[in-house]
Amino acid sequence: MILLLKHQSEYTALEVAQWMASKLEGKNYLYQIAIIKEIRKKFGKPHFYKNKNGHLAISDEVLKEFKNITPDLIWDKQKKYWRYRDEYDIPIKRQTD
Repeated sequence: MILLLKHQSEYTALEVAQWMASKLEGKNYLYQIAIIKEIRKKFGKPHFYKNKNGHLAISDEVLKEFKNITPDLIWDKQKKYWRYRDEYDIPIKRQTD
């Protein structure tokens, strides 16, 4: 059996987002700092960048796709992770304050 791997730049934003979603399976949280390091290593540019503060960030395209395929997740702004929606979360919001 031959396994062909794509070059880092050949992965689409949707594929990276799907991979991110798979990392959450069986877990309660997906920490941004951990996932961005893996994206950098596994997928490379254009799926991450350095923001104005010099920190690694996930590309807008990947985040858009991730949001589309994970409607049951909330971004916790203070703790910097994604988590499953709880009953106390406001139904129309995708982010906590």
